[in-house]
Amino acid sequence: MKALKAEYIYTFKMRNILAVYILLFSFACSQPSKGNTQQEISIPEPKKSEQVVKSYNVNPQIAVDFINAYIDNLEKMGNGVEIRKWSRASGLVTANFISDLENLITEAYEREPDYGLGFDPILDAQDYPDGGFKLLNFDETSGLTTVIGMKDENFQINLLLINQNGQTLVDGCGVVNLKEEQRAKQ
Repeated sequence: MKALKAEYIYTFKMRNILAVYILLFSFACSQPSKGNTQQEISIPEPKKSEQVVKSYNVNPQIAVDFINAYIDNLEKMGNGVEIRKWSRASGLVTANFISDLENLITEAYEREPDYGLGFDPILDAQDYPDGGFKLLNFDETSGLTTVIGMKDENFQINLLLINQNGQTLVDGCGVVNLKEEQRAKQ
């Protein structure tokens, strides 16, 4: 009888302890954290070789600087840097831009070894106006920026700007990394 009574007391204590734990657990889970009614969740950033965050907090002057620096290189004629090397060294474009440009040119020369594309992919034309370019407009919601010729305002080029790690960079220009509907109408 004593063994049965001891087992009953032990079972009763274990049930009470278990009930207390369940109550404490459910109470703790239902209470908001002190000083904060919403729980903050930290999601780790994906690891990439280059992290691009599309935020359109960008400086549209970079589009003008980029295209005018490109024109300066073109005007050096035989002394200018080849387009792929120039874009890699410019510091104003994303790795995505460089990759797309290099793929366009490489594929074009594989198809047409003598001519390549037959036009300049950054300008989306065979020539360009004298005097450089100036800013026409900038769309803050998309980062799409339009520049026009200083001496020929009919010549327009669209560029796509992004903010990458706090720096404004060109992610698309001419036919490089721009969809058909994003390109300037010539």
